[in-house]
This record gives sequence, structure tokens and C-alpha cells, in this order.
Amino acid sequence: KSPRVIWQRGRSITHRYTAYSPDQIQHFFKIKPITNNDSGIYSCVDQASGFIKPVELIV
Repeated sequence: KSPRVIWQRGRSITHRYTAYSPDQIQHFFKIKPITNNDSGIYSCVDQASGFIKPVELIV
């Protein structure tokens, strides 16, 4: 079964963050508009398994 993922920063999900997966294999994350304050650690969370992959974003 394909993972269902969400992206979050810390414990919150913000409306400026868009996550999408056209084929349920590649998962994309978009922040619009982006600012210097958006730098930080974001987590890709697989809602089915609970697996979390942290990713650092530097703007």
C-alpha cells in the first residue's frame, strides 16, 4: 500500500505548506511564498506506518 504522507514543521502544519504526491511514490513539498523565516527542520510523516523523515531546509 502506498504511503500517505504529510509535511510539518515542528508540531504544526501551516496553510502556506502544500504537500502532494502525483504517483504516491515521489512526495513533493511546496512553501508559497517562502521567506528566510522558513529555514528549519521539516518532517515528512507517513501516516500509515508512523515513519518520520526529517529534512533540513535552508533559505
